[in-house]
Amino acid sequence: MLLIGLITLINSLNYKIGTLSRMGPGYFPLLLAVMLIIVSVIIMLTPTHETEQGKAKSQKILYRPWFCVVLSVVLFITLGRYGGFVPATFAIVFVSALGDDDNSLVTAMGLGAVITIFAVAVFHYGLRMQFPLFVWG
Repeated sequence: MLLIGLITLINSLNYKIGTLSRMGPGYFPLLLAVMLIIVSVIIMLTPTHETEQGKAKSQKILYRPWFCVVLSVVLFITLGRYGGFVPATFAIVFVSALGDDDNSLVTAMGLGAVITIFAVAVFHYGLRMQFPLFVWG
């Protein structure tokens, strides 16, 4: 995520940024890149879990959430291009939900289905976003 944010930040500087009242074509990508960089740094700094063993506390790095979040973003990009909005949205929610030990496959599938229906209603029908629901081939 950090790499994507940095690449977006560098590429957004090729466009006119403008001001807050007169935004240029590079303003929104720059803003999104900065937010993505901040979120990815926060994620990198907080993937530990404190456990108590007697009186001593140890920190254990949780690799499963990291792997699931990164994989879900890669799947969203890939499926968004070759499968459409519906499979991409379901994949990002489903795989991200599997990063939590408390979620089962059924819970992740239900969450993926509900969020996908909500996202289609809001982004495709409500905001009329130009992202095809399904792409075949």
